[in-house]
Amino acid sequence: MKSLFFSTGGIHLATMAGMLGGVLDHVSNAEHFGGISAGALLASLCAVYGPIDAYDLMVKHSHESFLTPNYSHFNSILSFLFKDSLLNSEHLTTIVKELVHDKPLRATLHIGYTNKETMQYESVTFEKGTTPKDLYKHIVASMSIPFILPAVDIDGKKFMDGGVFHSIPIEAINHLVSNYANKETPLELMILASKPFDYALHKNKSHHTYFKTLYDAYEYMQGYECISIHNDKQLLDEILKNAGLSEKHVNYHMYSISQKDAEKWNKAIPMDSYGHIKREHIDELVNLGKQIIKDIQLKNLLKF
Repeated sequence: MKSLFFSTGGIHLATMAGMLGGVLDHVSNAEHFGGISAGALLASLCAVYGPIDAYDLMVKHSHESFLTPNYSHFNSILSFLFKDSLLNSEHLTTIVKELVHDKPLRATLHIGYTNKETMQYESVTFEKGTTPKDLYKHIVASMSIPFILPAVDIDGKKFMDGGVFHSIPIEAINHLVSNYANKETPLELMILASKPFDYALHKNKSHHTYFKTLYDAYEYMQGYECISIHNDKQLLDEILKNAGLSEKHVNYHMYSISQKDAEKWNKAIPMDSYGHIKREHIDELVNLGKQIIKDIQLKNLLKF
């Protein structure tokens, strides 16, 4: 049985879309897809349409930026004073709804997000063959980065980015591996990630701004992401170790963006610029994702 999971991503939604394009042949008949944050969108598209060139599909449904500022001028200042987030997700919600609403799933889908009221991580699973109610809300909720996008109301509860707790949908992965009972056929587990497991922050030059507190909050979020990445790696190692002890054969593959490239693009397009991303930058990120897959596959080939 094959499975594919996506990490958090931010701007690297585009990079992971490029990576997906490079592994389509390997996941064409996958039965499980899962993701957190930007990865939730990619996982959902795969579960609804089957593994496809997700970037091309998204472009066909969008002629503008996925995210837009709340105000045309002085957005940071006015949003800080009068809004819950720097950007609004109305256009993103419209696009995602158009892509997935009232469509049956071709594979089982796992999405992770954070309950804003209880600050607890929650993982939801939608089974193959079902048509999930308001799936688009679950996707946008998982993508709603604190301070950047507003939380999403689902059945009277507010949910936001799953990346607050995890970098990969580790609970869904654990559930899948733990409940995989077929010891004759290997479980194929592939993860596409926006950062390596050893990702670390390098101190940036301090911002001289009236809203330094907000930038400090961004930095703390990134710092916590380093912690969650490290913790998820420890949990994943334990999951795979326990699988081996139970005589379960798990073929694990991970493709990730390098520390260097992650830093380069985080600097080029900080979170508060997500509403003004240029198309050429997105194309560069997609091509970066494709090249990552090619380079790793070539390296593995040369080993033999």
